Amino acid sequence: NTPKVLPVSIFSMIQFMFDDIDNDLTMEEMIEALPESPMYIVSNLHKKYGFASILYPNLLELIGNKLGNFYILPSSLHEALIVPVSAGMGVKELKEMVRSVNATEVEPEDLLSNSVYLYDTRTQKIDAYV
Repeated sequence: NTPKVLPVSIFSMIQFMFDDIDNDLTMEEMIEALPESPMYIVSNLHKKYGFASILYPNLLELIGNKLGNFYILPSSLHEALIVPVSAGMGVKELKEMVRSVNATEVEPEDLLSNSVYLYDTRTQKIDAYV
């Protein structure tokens, strides 16, 4: 029942910066309405323990249908960052970004991982780049 109690919230960094987030949309509508962006945030409506929302049924598949293959960055216990492979950022660059943010911005109790993960739309699997 978690997806019903804590609905997913997906938005681009630009939407986040300008507080232009429509949380009245369904998961499918939210994904379809995403503007083109090099990075997206996935959480839940309360932005608490939102990283778990990447496990909601069909979410990764729907994001992959919209964006193609993408990286999942464990921003914190509260959110995941999604970076389309088409954005052109390399794994090494993304891993360094995760390490740097984790070391300077994330509270120790909210830290998940310094790894970067790739969602492959063809296999519908997640691979880790440790």
